[in-house]
Amino acid sequence: MRIRKWASLSTLFSACAVILYGISLGTNHWIDATVYKPSTDNSISGETIRAGHVNFGLFNGKYVINFVIDERQDDFVVWEFFNGQWNMGLLWATIISSCIAAALSLVMMLVSGCNALSLAKHKANGPILMMILSLLTLLFGILAFAIYVGLYHSDMDVVISQDLLNQFPNVSLVTKANFDYSFWLTIGATGCIAIAFVFSPLERRDDRSDIQKAYLSNVHADSFLQRRNSRLPLEARGNLMLY
Repeated sequence: MRIRKWASLSTLFSACAVILYGISLGTNHWIDATVYKPSTDNSISGETIRAGHVNFGLFNGKYVINFVIDERQDDFVVWEFFNGQWNMGLLWATIISSCIAAALSLVMMLVSGCNALSLAKHKANGPILMMILSLLTLLFGILAFAIYVGLYHSDMDVVISQDLLNQFPNVSLVTKANFDYSFWLTIGATGCIAIAFVFSPLERRDDRSDIQKAYLSNVHADSFLQRRNSRLPLEARGNLMLY
């Protein structure tokens, strides 16, 4: 079994994309928001102090509030916490697009792995199929990124503050939200898919290499038979050719 170089590189970057998508979807750090409340020091007008933080992913999240007597924290489900305050259709579009991109990157890894180990026929699932899968994965990955950026810029700070006010109605709270590492991992995964897409056409070089080696092998075999026949007596050569 011969390992094919370019297909192996496609497999490597597809596997990296699978890992990054898996971590991103499984962690609750797409957004991290710092919670502030007005200072109790009347001598400093308009001053705020840090009062906790909120972090969440596509599915679950957690808030920690420390302005009460005892620190209060709670886990929440994103679509329940933001229900009525956020565009749930766009949130679900982000979830579906991210899951499809992760699934397609897994398929890419399997297909390129078969190509790397020379287990697949070129016409059935070679470079062309890898290019199609790469383009589809890039499409859904970029779509998920664009939708979530749109959600982030749709008054996310106000939305988070309003939901915290529902939990603590007697306190004036404001938040400052930022993208967290789980979100940036999706960018890394999309980059890995883009690199795999670049390597996909180069898998044809593996096919050409196979053809060239097969041709050279036949040439060497013919040359060997000619040299061997030249050493045989004339009568033996005729018998060998008849055989």
